[in-house]
Amino acid sequence: MRITSLLALGPLLLSSGCALFTLAATKRSNPTLDGAVSAAGVRGEITIRRDALGVPHIDAGNEDDAWYGLGYVHAQDRLFQLDLRRRVAHGQVSALLGERAIELDAFSGAMQLERLGREALDRADDATRSRVRAYVDGVNAGAASLKVLPVEYRLLGAEFTPFDEVDSTAMLFLMGWSLQENLDHELGALAFDHLPSEDLDALFSTYPDTPPIDPFWEELRTLDYGQWTKGFEAWTATMGGRPEGNSQASNNWVVSGERTASGMPILANDPHLVQSVPSIWYPAHLKGGDLHAAGVSFPGVPAIAIGHNERVAWGMTNVMADTVDLAVLERDGDAVVVRGQREVPEDRTLRIEVKDADPVERTVRFTSLGPIVNEGGDRVMVMRWAGLDTADRSPEVLGSFAHATSALGLLDTVEPMASVAPQNLVVADVDGHIGWSQIGSIPRRHGFTGRVPHPASDGAAHWDGFLDELPGLRDPEAGYLATANHKPDPATQPNVDAIATAYLPDHRYGRIMDRLAELPQATPADMHALHKDVRENAAARYLPDLLDIQPSPEAATCHALLEGWAEEDYMATVDSAPAAAWAFFQEELFRATFADRLDSDDMHFLLDLMGTGRNPLDGDFDHFLSQTPGAVDQALARACDRLTDRFGSPERAEWGELRTLQLAHPFAAQSSLLKGWNMETRAFPGTAASVACADYDWTAEEWTVGFMASMRLVMPLDDFDQSTFVHPGGPSGQPKSPFYRSHYDAFVDGGTTPFPFSEEAVRAATVHTLVLQP
Repeated sequence: MRITSLLALGPLLLSSGCALFTLAATKRSNPTLDGAVSAAGVRGEITIRRDALGVPHIDAGNEDDAWYGLGYVHAQDRLFQLDLRRRVAHGQVSALLGERAIELDAFSGAMQLERLGREALDRADDATRSRVRAYVDGVNAGAASLKVLPVEYRLLGAEFTPFDEVDSTAMLFLMGWSLQENLDHELGALAFDHLPSEDLDALFSTYPDTPPIDPFWEELRTLDYGQWTKGFEAWTATMGGRPEGNSQASNNWVVSGERTASGMPILANDPHLVQSVPSIWYPAHLKGGDLHAAGVSFPGVPAIAIGHNERVAWGMTNVMADTVDLAVLERDGDAVVVRGQREVPEDRTLRIEVKDADPVERTVRFTSLGPIVNEGGDRVMVMRWAGLDTADRSPEVLGSFAHATSALGLLDTVEPMASVAPQNLVVADVDGHIGWSQIGSIPRRHGFTGRVPHPASDGAAHWDGFLDELPGLRDPEAGYLATANHKPDPATQPNVDAIATAYLPDHRYGRIMDRLAELPQATPADMHALHKDVRENAAARYLPDLLDIQPSPEAATCHALLEGWAEEDYMATVDSAPAAAWAFFQEELFRATFADRLDSDDMHFLLDLMGTGRNPLDGDFDHFLSQTPGAVDQALARACDRLTDRFGSPERAEWGELRTLQLAHPFAAQSSLLKGWNMETRAFPGTAASVACADYDWTAEEWTVGFMASMRLVMPLDDFDQSTFVHPGGPSGQPKSPFYRSHYDAFVDGGTTPFPFSEEAVRAATVHTLVLQP
């Protein structure tokens, strides 16, 4: 989820003595961690034990109080992060950050996520509403317990207003949006409208059996669509949809007891997301009444999104579902034509409060299909998002995880439930069962593929509800399974091409399955080692054929360097010279191959759009390469020149020096006073095609890691006390807290940390104990 970019929308004025005093007093907002305190709204005592890394273990007498405790610690540690997320959902960022967020607020507010969140809460069952209410009470009590608000509020001159149940449910729609895929491909089709369909097809077909570009595109690509609205630009640039915003990926896998040393399943998960400071995830362990679960949560949402209870473990990855389409409508005076009917768009006018300025009004025009996102041109362009049509039950879906009693029973429970956030749910239980199912609401399309914008005025191309059958697998004969954003096998799974046409290549999936096949007696240590696997699987697939040339003298050094990489099994370690050469070679290969088709702006867009985890090599690259003789040799020569300029010679290059991990607090760029809030810059291995995924942006001046594993969690079902967890940060979002970066070194160094579960193990690990009393 691309929430972090929001923090850079407003300038910070730090030159005053007040700001200096604020920074000097940062520790004042650190929460109380020990002793006994009163807390309004609790029914009984809640004990919050924290281990040496700050992970809270919450023990309550009943389930509602346990969720209250989660809300309390979320507010203690992540109040500003939680608050910012709810402001995005409601279109209220400008009141916090100023004028630069106005267009974002207008578009977000016009989608009425608050109303959708209220409807989701109204249709939820009693247990879900009780859970959300208890959590919200905990958030507000935790916020009130802070002696002063976190430093971000004081720097911005802002206050915290009480949290509400709808704040929590509306946030889930943001999560649903962050998982959408293919909008960037539709935008790419519009940017490359000068390319014939056969070229566009070759460029964007990640799999050979991808459905071809729709025939109507040859006409649509010739039309004038004017320019994007400012609101749509702001929304996609901030929340994802533009090329640089879509970097959601993940791995999860599970091994049955037939293939483990313990005789019980092991489940592992490492979601890959755009990184943020503080971390996206918040680790927590909850116990109360019939509830006993541990794993990771999202600040603002009462759920253990990935984790385990006493019987079942669960993990999730992005389906890569296509839940957003661009619909092209004909004009009819001041109206548009939708499925053969004349329709006058609705004007949704919003009054937006703006920090240090007068309120402003903005109007977003809506059709029955969704918001109009262009101005001028021959046709009207509408963004259709499944989230606006879904009778969402995500709060219940997430709540069902913690109470699951069997793996396959959990799949039965959540498979039919509507959700704005399609996911690959992988499960295991103490009875030895393992399984996988795609869950969530994915549109059923008629008359078009979704690969490019579609005509929606005559009704031939339209949505018809949601798919009622999604891929899955239960207790596979192989004894293991995995998902990694790849395309499921259409020969054995339903609706594969209807779900998405922008699956990621199977580089990571293939490597995971190969490694699991080699582990007849798998252990948790084996799972952690697989999380750290840095083999460059795209290079292993494509380089042998690409290097099948007689290189020129200028290209010979890099040719030999990359050819010899096979002896190292294409490992992209921090000291690897071939990994650095591969990175430069790919970029130069695309520049050489597409030089006659794309101008400099289009080339920049292409490199942004495709990224290093899904790029032209994964399409029908021979279609282009065969028309560009000498491109491989030219790219090798240029790569050699660049490596020589940077390192003195290609052989002396080091991947970890060329591509680093730099996790920065978004406020830190505003003042040198805040640079201490950044995590330490470190060399980092792997690529987007590695299991240990770490992508970067070819178009950036520095190739810093853009998205990677946002956490690593391993859960052995024979002994949950042996579970391990690590993420690139810490539980706290407060820079002066000892738990702000408590996991960071272990994460970067390839280590992990314990995640105790039993009462004995938790007590043994306890460093701080706080008791909340009625």
